[in-house]
Amino acid sequence: MRDEELKQLREVMGTEAEKTLDINTTFYEGVRGIKVRMIDFPKNPYRSIFDMVTATWGNEEYEEKWHITSDQGRKKVLEAVLTHQTLTNALEAPKFTFLVRGVSRSAFDQIARIRVGAAIASQGVRDNSRLDAGFRIPRDIWKNEELRDKVKRHFDLTKYLYKEILLTGRSSWQSARSILPLGMTHNFYITINYLAFQTQCARRLMFCEQPDTVAAFWLMWNRLYLAFPVLGAYCRPACDIAKKCVYHHAYTLSEAFSCLFKSCGRWPVPDEEERIVNYFDFPSSTREEILKDLKDDVIPVYIPEGELDWEKLTEAAWNNDIFWRIRD
Repeated sequence: MRDEELKQLREVMGTEAEKTLDINTTFYEGVRGIKVRMIDFPKNPYRSIFDMVTATWGNEEYEEKWHITSDQGRKKVLEAVLTHQTLTNALEAPKFTFLVRGVSRSAFDQIARIRVGAAIASQGVRDNSRLDAGFRIPRDIWKNEELRDKVKRHFDLTKYLYKEILLTGRSSWQSARSILPLGMTHNFYITINYLAFQTQCARRLMFCEQPDTVAAFWLMWNRLYLAFPVLGAYCRPACDIAKKCVYHHAYTLSEAFSCLFKSCGRWPVPDEEERIVNYFDFPSSTREEILKDLKDDVIPVYIPEGELDWEKLTEAAWNNDIFWRIRD
């Protein structure tokens, strides 16, 4: 590669060291400013699911079944596999890739715990300047003007120290990153198969998670629902599947360590089960706050006024989604 081409590539990637020393910081309240795009997806994920789950049956000719099956028959098969009444390996066939911008580094760390069915590629902090990184301030801190100003000053000073480390000429981005805080904004791509996404949604769509972790998954869910409503309709929070609050029940053996917060109130919790002595007497996140922050980035199916009615949403998805009827 010629020097000119290499220089141009470095400019595009932003890896020219002498051009990455400008400080620019945007502060975000709550989960405002998080952006998600679904950048890649199958032409017809319903067919791959259908073909995989019906692969067991057939004679030596082994004819493809999709084009000779009625719409009602296809729907019956898809309903069975989407509700895990068959082997679920068919749900691993479709894969979707999302671009997620602006979550905190701590939320990214939670999301990146995915070990099966997904791959993540994220913005570097070892070989990439983050002097332009934003900072996400939780809503409870943002509401306290004195604390909010202190946090802003803290991150501004962090940026100046980060730049000073780089200007020594003997330190690198790798060394400078050691002082970066978890509230710094982070950007990444995630490619994930449908079964893994469905499984993650069961956990990450619940409001017991960190707010920007929840917001990122509601936005990913929203993008999936826009493209393939039937697939979106079967990705639900575990509490909505169980029709009860599962936050404390899910942590039966480790509540003293894991249940930090009060339940969000999405589903009623009996008074005797609300053990407030071992956790903060407020929820980690709430539907109202997340909806307020994301209202300009999601369509009404996200969480409408009142709780989301999954049965009506599912019925609408089957009626409106043309992709599952494709015959080619």
